[in-house]
Amino acid sequence: MSDGDTLPKKGEPYPTGSKESQPSESLPKARLKDRLTVVSNIYYQRVGKNPKSIPSKFARDLESKQQLYERELEATEEWQPLDCGWVTYAGMLVIINHEGQNLQVHPTDEERKATAKKIIELAWGKTIDNESMFFTTEDQSPYMWLVPPGESFQGFPSNPSQLCIRSQSGVAEYTLYLIPR
Repeated sequence: MSDGDTLPKKGEPYPTGSKESQPSESLPKARLKDRLTVVSNIYYQRVGKNPKSIPSKFARDLESKQQLYERELEATEEWQPLDCGWVTYAGMLVIINHEGQNLQVHPTDEERKATAKKIIELAWGKTIDNESMFFTTEDQSPYMWLVPPGESFQGFPSNPSQLCIRSQSGVAEYTLYLIPR
């Protein structure tokens, strides 16, 4: 029996350099990827009926190892290109409209009405020299997503740099998250 075949005496360290403790072949290591996981529940309830739960759960690996782009911004009544920072291809876009979240305990009717108008609009198009060009419906109104006060929007845009944003009334504070694809 060789020295590598004997057990160490009490108090001695276990030998790690022997051939028996080494794997015969090195196994390929799986490359770890950044991951996106979404879990949400939507409940729809008609008067006098039980609520309908609409679960949405998914996860996917991301191609990039770039960090999340997060900004606290303000939307005005003028269309502006969406601030995409360094993110060229997004795996997920999230916009949270913060309006209506910091009102008094008992807001006045005027405050409630003013807040209700601060809907954020997100449209596919571009602005060039203060001229906005969007994909439009037959009546020439742009196709857009609406983000009411206190609500959020999430999506997977093919090209976030082609998105524009504005508030329907006054200035609306929002947080933008862009997760690189």
